[in-house]
Amino acid sequence: MEILNLFWSIRMSRVALVFEPNQQFGRLTVISKHTLKSKAGKWWCICKCGSKVLIDGAALKSGNNKSCGCLNNRPNKNVTTSE
Repeated sequence: MEILNLFWSIRMSRVALVFEPNQQFGRLTVISKHTLKSKAGKWWCICKCGSKVLIDGAALKSGNNKSCGCLNNRPNKNVTTSE
């Protein structure tokens, strides 16, 4: 039973992600941690395009967020259109 309790305590514990100010992830630079409890795990970042965005720490760490969304708005130069 003791092993089972240890397993659940390890599995249920959450590791807090800590980032340093000015740490970069793609086009995003970490500014500060969000201070509201309801936004726990969120970080204020500034994108190279100048936008300030609130990003989930896990998304930063995993690389799922690399910009504020400005990369999605750029036209893809590799795509050719036929007329």
